[in-house]
Amino acid sequence: MADSSPSLVSADAVVSEVHPRKGENALQWARRLFRCTAKQCNVMKNKPDPFVRGGPKARSEVCGFMNRREGTTGGSLVITHVAGRPKPSPELIFGTPKLAYPYVDFDTMEFRCFDKGCSPSDSSAATESQRDSVLTVEQRNRAVPVKYLLMEKWNGMNVLVFKYHDADGKVRISAKSKGAPFLTDGGYGTFLSLTLKALNLSASSGEITLDAIRTSVKAKQDPMGRGLSLLAPLLDDEVQSVTFELCGSEEPHLVKYDFALRMIPLFLTKRNGVIRPITGGGYGREEGPFEFDQQEMVARCQRYQAEMLERNEQYRREAGLRHRYEYNHFATEGMVLYLLNSRGELLGRTMYKIKPKDIEEVHWSQFDPARVREGVEKLQQRHKEMSAANLQDELDMGPKEWSRFGKQVVPYVQHLALGKIPRVSRDRRRLLLVIGRRFAGQEQVGTTLRERGWRVLNLHTGDDLSAAGRTVLEWLTVESGANCDRIANTQVVVTYTFLMFRQRKPLLAAAAAAGLLRIQALVLDYPIKVLAERAIAKTPSLVARDVRESLGKDDLQRPFTRDGFTDIFTITSEKELPSVFEQLDK
Repeated sequence: MADSSPSLVSADAVVSEVHPRKGENALQWARRLFRCTAKQCNVMKNKPDPFVRGGPKARSEVCGFMNRREGTTGGSLVITHVAGRPKPSPELIFGTPKLAYPYVDFDTMEFRCFDKGCSPSDSSAATESQRDSVLTVEQRNRAVPVKYLLMEKWNGMNVLVFKYHDADGKVRISAKSKGAPFLTDGGYGTFLSLTLKALNLSASSGEITLDAIRTSVKAKQDPMGRGLSLLAPLLDDEVQSVTFELCGSEEPHLVKYDFALRMIPLFLTKRNGVIRPITGGGYGREEGPFEFDQQEMVARCQRYQAEMLERNEQYRREAGLRHRYEYNHFATEGMVLYLLNSRGELLGRTMYKIKPKDIEEVHWSQFDPARVREGVEKLQQRHKEMSAANLQDELDMGPKEWSRFGKQVVPYVQHLALGKIPRVSRDRRRLLLVIGRRFAGQEQVGTTLRERGWRVLNLHTGDDLSAAGRTVLEWLTVESGANCDRIANTQVVVTYTFLMFRQRKPLLAAAAAAGLLRIQALVLDYPIKVLAERAIAKTPSLVARDVRESLGKDDLQRPFTRDGFTDIFTITSEKELPSVFEQLDK
């Protein structure tokens, strides 16, 4: 089958040219299309396609360029060579665009105005896609929403399954993430293996062909997230790719799903870059399409946001969870807003994320290691530079948030880069500080927790708290290059009076440096009278009144979540300890 991609496409296409101009080489063409620098247009040299099979003589390597510039064409490829042979003409493969927020700014949560059309002259309505040079003049002039659609925002790993051609025009089918030309397995996830599993393919027979897709469709395989029938849109010559979300308990993220693994189809992309959402498949919530009206659309989005917030809060109430930006703490992440033309196609290449308040309000009211680590892993999955600008963008941090938390983010990210910390999905480490006045029985609590598998550090008056912090950091991290999984379940308890915040600070700093997602405090706030009786029972020569006066001078400063604690347990009697131990076991 010859490569029949036309040199010019229709006026509704996202790109006006799919081949270089006369005298223009592939790199120059790619840089012009993507408006990227030479550094942002990464060279792909002999990248192996993991979906190519056929024995040891089969050649899978692909050469070309990949766009690392943020925007509507981020992650797109220009393929120049396949299996060691140059293609007659470079081939453009569109990547998955990053979702945008629909707000003018986060302070007011005011929606952008789209009813004037997505015109570049209207700064409040213009999207990145309208400013991108790959848009045709016709697309810019006619970018007025006719309808809009809201669909479930799935929370997982984005996978784009695409068609490309070898030097003879033969179709090949492969898959990529947002930041890599092909799926791989690595330290940040087994994305290739999980995708093969979701498609009912094995590692030894993972090749995808159009004939295999036709056979799967005729066999009427279960379309709910499994099997090659998911790829049916690729049978259309005009369709270049299908974008999926790989999600489920085997690829855990913020949202708790009641299935192990599925590939949820989101939208298809045509050879000219036009995106069409995939509807009617029964994949989660789907609302619309509705006739476009700015005021009605904003009201509907805000109403859905309130409904989704209630759904998340009810889920956490029933599961006994607190509101934290952690895995499996949400029932939904939100919805995706598609602005459509009369044919049900996306205007430009920008889609918008409509999130409930409980996810958006985790928007940097305090330093959040889980949020940073998720952002870092996404940058690493996409093979993007760990720069301050990329971190700000990925973490949705404005100048105000960056000026406040940037000094914590940068060194923490450097620590992550050394590979001393487990992946978020595997990380069960935590630190517990047992806080209380003298004679509260901190060491007895430590003994009980040691029997439950915790590592215990008992501190006494005069001990070096900074040295204790270094010990805790050593327990909770590994040497560079070592296997992080061996410390993934480490739980550390430190016992001391910890009356003052400054006494807790070295331990909290160690926990932050180790990237702990859970830092807990257990406050033994027993009555002075009970503590005095314990002291006298231990040393009968003491005078009760003197002991009570001395203990009364112990100023116990209460711990707060703003100090860095994720959980704080306060008890006033030993009878409450068994209940706390049960909660700590969860």
